[in-house]
Amino acid sequence: MNVKFADFIANPAVCRAAEDYWRQLFAQLPCRPLEHGWTEWGTTTYLDADGGNIFAADDLAARRGIVIVMVRSLNTPKQVIAWTGWFGGDAGDPESIAYVKVVLFHTDESEKIALALLTRFVCGGASLEQMDALIHEMGVDEEEQQP
Repeated sequence: MNVKFADFIANPAVCRAAEDYWRQLFAQLPCRPLEHGWTEWGTTTYLDADGGNIFAADDLAARRGIVIVMVRSLNTPKQVIAWTGWFGGDAGDPESIAYVKVVLFHTDESEKIALALLTRFVCGGASLEQMDALIHEMGVDEEEQQP
């Protein structure tokens, strides 16, 4: 298993490289979202001893957002957990944003899963319900397994 940015918590340079890497991956999705209404969401990466938000973006006009969280370890078969939700209120609140959050232990395989989810939500315009179904179908909706 090829772990990417393994030292991102302890080494600020590795953390910045991970941020830049995810920004670039997001920008290069097939629909080129940063060229079409999406912007970085927030300006500060938050990390604790286990990991944290590494990249986030939103399209305020479309009321959609994504969050990528990298963690030091994740005890799930695919090293990814994803879910959907609303930020800033519920679906009826005109200020709220529908989002997809992807938490991963960063490997080649977990990155592929994350990019498939992002592509479907950002480029394919999938609804939260459709994303919930895809997340379940991909088997990344489960809770972390306790040892």
